Amino acid sequence: QLLLDKINTKLNINTTYHAMEQDIVSQINQENALAEQIRQFNEQMAEEKRQANANYALNKAQLAEEKRQFDEQMAYTKSKSSGSGSSQNSNSTFVIPKTQAKTYNDAVSLLKEAGVSEDVVNGLIPKEIWEEGNRAHRKYGNGRPAFANYENYSDYLADYIQCYTGS
Repeated sequence: QLLLDKINTKLNINTTYHAMEQDIVSQINQENALAEQIRQFNEQMAEEKRQANANYALNKAQLAEEKRQFDEQMAYTKSKSSGSGSSQNSNSTFVIPKTQAKTYNDAVSLLKEAGVSEDVVNGLIPKEIWEEGNRAHRKYGNGRPAFANYENYSDYLADYIQCYTGS
């Protein structure tokens, strides 16, 4: 009987030890899996941040180029109109009164009637987008010159038409 008790006790100890060992191995495996998930998440976040920074830099460069082109065109138009004393473009005899274009559709019609390219017509910003960009510019201080340089949409339309038709 004593030998049997001793064997049972040893068996119980071995079983308990084995169960504890299995629990520890399971916990280590869970911790390793969690560490791998965290590593993959951090790697994904780093890649998304890199892509966002690249997109930001590209957008910033595009906006700077748009602003440069816009400023250059406006300076050219102003120097041309102030230098010649005429409000007509040498390529066009079409004259548009500033008060005539009240809406986006009016401006598109006038630009097409003046014979400007489709790219110029397509570059005209619709009122809803202009208003949103204007609000963002006033709030954050950045964005396209078309949002920054005008108090209202009508002024933007008038200058846009003048810029591309010389009138």
